[in-house]
Amino acid sequence: MTLAERFKQYVMWLDDSDDSCWIWVGGTKCDGRGKFKIRGKHVAAHRVAWALLSGRSLEKGMRLRQECAHPQCVRHWRVERPWKKLTDDEVIQIVRSSMPSHALAVRYGVSNDYIKHIRCGDRRASATRGSLRTSDHGSGRACA
Repeated sequence: MTLAERFKQYVMWLDDSDDSCWIWVGGTKCDGRGKFKIRGKHVAAHRVAWALLSGRSLEKGMRLRQECAHPQCVRHWRVERPWKKLTDDEVIQIVRSSMPSHALAVRYGVSNDYIKHIRCGDRRASATRGSLRTSDHGSGRACA
């Protein structure tokens, strides 16, 4: 049995449309996300689904972001910005923005924590040297 055939045994399709969710009915991790065993190791089911759909493998360090509101959906994921590289202009826009960190994280395809580190000067400080900065970054919260 191929990997794809074995994987499909643990997927329930909600309907026959091309954009239907693939609901994971196999084993799950403690966070509720699906897990799938390959060569004796558990792999996140959504990563396997992405690889099967795209025909590519995810390199180490690449992250996927879910685009579906259904937590058990393993189909609707897309690659986040690989290696989390931001341009200096993007870093300056983040520092100057009054948007909440979580909204900026979605916009730039990076983690919420990474946005907070940039805003507090813990990351990419050289890119923000000379830019207009405020201590609370427009959010009403000080860096901790």
